[in-house]
Amino acid sequence: MFHEFTLDPEMVARWYDRREYAFFAGRFGMDTGRVVSGYPKKWRQMVMRAFYDQHPGASEISTKRIEALLDTLCENMVKRPASFNDQPSWLEKAESEHGERPFRGILSHNNPRNQPFIVTSGELVNGTITDQKNAEHWEVPPAPSPPRDAGEFAQVVAPILRCCQHAVFVDPHFDPDPYRPRFLNTLREMLSILWGQNHGLKAPQAELHISADKKGENEILRKCRTHLPDIIPSGGKLRVVIWKSRPGGEKLHNRYLLTDIGSVGFGVGLDEADQSDHDESDDLFRLSSRQHAKRWGQYISAPAFDITPGSPVIIESP
Repeated sequence: MFHEFTLDPEMVARWYDRREYAFFAGRFGMDTGRVVSGYPKKWRQMVMRAFYDQHPGASEISTKRIEALLDTLCENMVKRPASFNDQPSWLEKAESEHGERPFRGILSHNNPRNQPFIVTSGELVNGTITDQKNAEHWEVPPAPSPPRDAGEFAQVVAPILRCCQHAVFVDPHFDPDPYRPRFLNTLREMLSILWGQNHGLKAPQAELHISADKKGENEILRKCRTHLPDIIPSGGKLRVVIWKSRPGGEKLHNRYLLTDIGSVGFGVGLDEADQSDHDESDDLFRLSSRQHAKRWGQYISAPAFDITPGSPVIIESP
């Protein structure tokens, strides 16, 4: 649904020329499912350095064009720390990084070691990708309809959980009752990925947003304080927010995984099926950039609901 791609700075430096960039225009960002990885952290500076090296007498128009392009590519960018400084080139560093924490794909202007996870700009522009393995490292899989199983849900959203900095789990009907663990199971699986060893950040933020419209907020908070610590990985801190709808306002109903690099909607909910032997499935869908901005605003930056007394609370692992 959302997949991380890293781009060779020397290749991107050529994209100031619209003929070089034409194929790639509109192929990155929330609406495509391809998010750009800022690897390493000074990736943007590396692009500009390559641009000036390639075009020492670059015009003001060309410079503004590459800067505007970078503004677009860096929006909602994944931030990865620098690693493998012993490797002499960016591409060799990226190949080693892929071995530790895989990207969906690496885009470069060349592939000297014939790596199957590297797709060259020439292959894409000329439509000459013939190896299916290479093609898989460019294509974004369609929206899935997985079984309503905690592990299945977690694997679908694992690529975004492994590279986001801020994850917000929204399920107004979330119930932390361990005797009906269908909600706890899914959240446990997702948090274990978010705070797992393959995440590039040491402490990504995590929040759980619940509704108090049909149940008392005091009882919800009591259950959360009692039962959520058991599913939080060591060192994790989960911020729990309890909301109430405003008269005539937005309805607390839809379920989401909202993140800083893109968001996913769940048709039924974040909970798995009640019975282990079932045929239930759910439709997961990628929110458009406009939908993401609206829902992120309603829950994070400009809340559309009223927060309940005693909320939010921070719940930590035991």
